[in-house]
Amino acid sequence: MVLPTLHTTATEPSNTWISNEYLPYIKEISNEYHICPEMVMAIIEHESSGQADVENGGCKGLMQIYEKYHRDRMERLGVEDLYDPYGNILVGCDYLAELFEKYEGDMSTVLMIYSGTSDALTRTYENRTEYAKSIMNRTVELERLHEETESSEPTKAE
Repeated sequence: MVLPTLHTTATEPSNTWISNEYLPYIKEISNEYHICPEMVMAIIEHESSGQADVENGGCKGLMQIYEKYHRDRMERLGVEDLYDPYGNILVGCDYLAELFEKYEGDMSTVLMIYSGTSDALTRTYENRTEYAKSIMNRTVELERLHEETESSEPTKAE
């Protein structure tokens, strides 16, 4: 199954507050899981404002991973510290890939479940959460920035 992607290789959009240090991790891991890197960036922006040391209600790190629910996943992936940016993105992308597989690429449903929306499966597309709408809109914005960056890069003469 191919997961929904807008692009699978991100350049560094200038309109994000995610540290340049984390962008290679986002590119590498999102490519590994066939997830749109701009969507991962949008989630990180929304969840932690790009801050790796954030904790909110027990959720930790860039992608706000709740350790209690992801201990088995962390163990399987060899992640011990959710404040480690690479490990946090790895756990988050692994979870997203599982959700995309389970919900057949339905991005709205995946995002609602990722954010903990309990009634995600009973909502219509029109009634998806503000979280899902926000992430999907920001993903498109980041994708546009990506395309602009790519189109402004000089090409090599063949």
